[in-house]
Amino acid sequence: MKRTVYIGLFLIGGVVISYWLLTKPYSRQKKLDKSFSLSKNSFKPYDTKFFYSQLRKDNFRNNYQPLVPENENFNGYIENNLYVAIAPYYIPEYHEIRRLKDYISSGNVGLISSFNLGAELLDSLFQTNAGSENIDYKFPPILLKSKTGQVWDESLKFFPQNYAYPGHWAINQSDFKNRIDSSNHNVIPILKDDLGNVQMVRIKIGEGEVYLSNNPLVFSNYFLLHKKNYKFLNQLMTLVDIKNRGVVWDDYYKDFKGNSPSEKKQSKVLNTIHKYPSLKIAFYTFIFTVLLFILFYYRRIQKEVEVLPEAKNQTLDFVNVITGLYWNEQNHLLMARKMHAHFLEDLKDKYHFYAKDVSLDNLELLSHKTGRKEHVLMGVLSDMEAVKNGKDLKDTELIKMYQNVQKFYKN
Repeated sequence: MKRTVYIGLFLIGGVVISYWLLTKPYSRQKKLDKSFSLSKNSFKPYDTKFFYSQLRKDNFRNNYQPLVPENENFNGYIENNLYVAIAPYYIPEYHEIRRLKDYISSGNVGLISSFNLGAELLDSLFQTNAGSENIDYKFPPILLKSKTGQVWDESLKFFPQNYAYPGHWAINQSDFKNRIDSSNHNVIPILKDDLGNVQMVRIKIGEGEVYLSNNPLVFSNYFLLHKKNYKFLNQLMTLVDIKNRGVVWDDYYKDFKGNSPSEKKQSKVLNTIHKYPSLKIAFYTFIFTVLLFILFYYRRIQKEVEVLPEAKNQTLDFVNVITGLYWNEQNHLLMARKMHAHFLEDLKDKYHFYAKDVSLDNLELLSHKTGRKEHVLMGVLSDMEAVKNGKDLKDTELIKMYQNVQKFYKN
């Protein structure tokens, strides 16, 4: 039964996957994969593996803990380091912001890029109070085709300053426009798009500085590997003096979403399935089909019918047992009556001659119907008359009666 269930599930899964593959739109040219998670381990166009690989060196480490004063994760990386965090959501809490600023002000450099930067973080870094509520931008954001480019600030004296971007642009981003105060010389825009929207700022904090970007796509594989855009990365790395710094890559915030870092994402498997509409439809179709199969299959299942051995005729054995019982009791008269009752039953079944008609007066008729000789029938009928008298029989008399009956059957 289990084998049948497994085969059924396997066949259903094969049908669903085959249907999905056959109905999937086919194109001679491979379509651009717009799905992304800003993963450092993926070469998808809008993930960040290329940028991550450029930062790897001997004094590189990953951080999986929050920036809190009690955190000893930065031992050995106290000063002169580059802290990098690229995540869908970067919404640290108050004590984490304070730890970050202390860490930067001691001579370190921060590079933070996210579509969703916490309002409290922005207020603290920009020294403004433009908004105290986090805007819950959904990730991944909606991507629109765009031919806008990125413009590097001319005052930084790096060439070229313009970087083409023929890909897609995210329409939901944390806005820097209302937070930049021209009188605050600690905040300097260094990257804008062709429309004048600020994409990255440099913020001076004590002995260090933070490079804050609201558009992680400028660190994506697609952007950095497009034509000569790798020079943008070279300029930025020169600006942060990467050759003389250790690198701390922060992976702590990549698993958070929404307005609170305490909100965890759903499982990676479901996340991946929900990214692809075709896979999502195939997955839930498969689950529904399996449940439907189980429902109808188990309704049809019946308990296996036990196969019984072929029945044997136990009549002869029964007669032998009963006969042996009477013989042991030496009740010869009763045995004779049983034997004659069986004889009368045969006459009725085979010759339609009833017991009330069996007598010496009807000897000729009985001989005619049975085809037996009269002297054979005479012996049996005489024995029956003797039994009717109720006299006890000897074993020799019983044997004689048995022999007379057998002559009737053998004649």
